[in-house]
Formats: sequence, structure tokens, C-alpha cells
Amino acid sequence: MMNKSVKQMNSKRENPVLKKLDAPIEVLIVDPITLPVARFLAHFKIHPLVITFLAFIFRILAAYFFAQNFSNLGALFALFGFLLDGVDGKIARIRQIDEELHGTLDFLFDQVAFAIMGMGILLSAISNNQDNVALILGAWLASYMILMSFTSTWHRLISQSSIGYKDGIGEDVLRLSLRSKSNNIFKSFLGIAFNTFISVRKELARFRMQPYLGAIESEVIIFMIAPVFHYQTLILSLGVILLLPDIFMTFILNIMKVTQKSR
Repeated sequence: MMNKSVKQMNSKRENPVLKKLDAPIEVLIVDPITLPVARFLAHFKIHPLVITFLAFIFRILAAYFFAQNFSNLGALFALFGFLLDGVDGKIARIRQIDEELHGTLDFLFDQVAFAIMGMGILLSAISNNQDNVALILGAWLASYMILMSFTSTWHRLISQSSIGYKDGIGEDVLRLSLRSKSNNIFKSFLGIAFNTFISVRKELARFRMQPYLGAIESEVIIFMIAPVFHYQTLILSLGVILLLPDIFMTFILNIMKVTQKSR
């Protein structure tokens, strides 16, 4: 019985339709819901970009409802968009459609939708004189912009080095930087943190999960949970805090890559 359950776990982890490593919320909640849907829709030859566009439309409707103070409806449509966003990539992998093209367009649609939904909540907060909500939403939008800036800088540095993007490239950059002859407190601390991070990640990789909560969980809190609870300060603040690990990681990667290039 135990061997059978282990084999089932391994087959689930090795499913080519699922990402090798993903956010905890995607692995635990989204994938079990969206994988059967993606397999069903793939039988009808539906192009993944159709689903991508539908996810975008649902999110624009969510932004409209947020701005009109229908926060529960906004959260519901944001949820529909979020789940559809978990379907399109799986359809692309099932049907073996150009995943790079789909991934690029999907990313662009996502970022535009997040900005518009954020503005919808911000407009609602301003019109209702909810200064705390407006302030925290502004902080979230600014933090998300910083994250996207660091992320785009990281991809630019990789492309300038003529390195094709692949899983583990960030780990390679950090390992090379930590092997340098220079010795300082920051590098020693980073080395300890890096080794701990890799150990934890290897354990969680057995379940395809990243070792920390990040931007995806932050988006769920801001657009799907906080509106239901009337944008309570504590919940909104948690959404901002969850962006910090990804911001820190991408910042460190950029610094290490630039330092590595200068040697």
C-alpha cells in the first residue's frame, strides 16, 4: 500500500502538464481544480489564448465591480479569472502549442489586468474616503511595480549574457558569486541563507512547491480575499508583505549577476 501511494505521488509530480515548481496555492488548490478542466477543454481543440483572453475579460469585469463598490462580485470575477489563468497554460502543454508565445502573451495580459483591478479598488477607496485602504493599495501597486522592474532587469541581464532562460539559472548565478575569493560578512550570511533555502526547496520540490509564499498568494489576498472582508487593514497589509520575498530574491539575483559580470 505504501509503495503504491509513493508511486502515485511520483507520477503526480512528474506530470508533464504541471509545472515542475510552482507557488503553494497553485499546487494545493488551483491545480486539482484546473487540471481536469484543461484536459476536458483540450479535447475540443480550444486554443489556450482563448482561455487567456476570457481570464482577462473576467478580471476587467472584476475591476469594474470593485470600482462600483460591489466588492463581493469583484472578488468572485477575480476568482474566475484566476482559475482560468490556471487552465490556459495546461491546455498549451497538453496540445503542445507554442508555450513560449502563449506564456509571453499570458504574462502581459496578467500584468495589465492586475494594474486595472488595483486601480478599481483604489478608485473605490478614494470615492469612499477610505484613506487607509487607498494608502495600502498604493503601497501594493508600488511594490508590485518594483517587483516587475527587478524581474525585467533580471531577464535583461540574462539575455545580455547570452544565457537562455532555464530552470535553475538563478541558482547557478548565486553559486558562482558565492565561490568568489572575496570574503565579507554579507557574503557569509548570504551563503548560509542560500544553503538553507536550497535544502528547504529540495524537500518541498518533492511536492512541486516553492519554499515560500510570494506574489501569487499576494494577488489572491488583494483581489479575492480582502474585498470579501471589506478591505481590512491587516489583510491588505499581508498582501503587501507577501510581495517582499520575491522582491528580495530578484534584487539579490540582480546584484549577484552584475557583480559577477564586473569580475
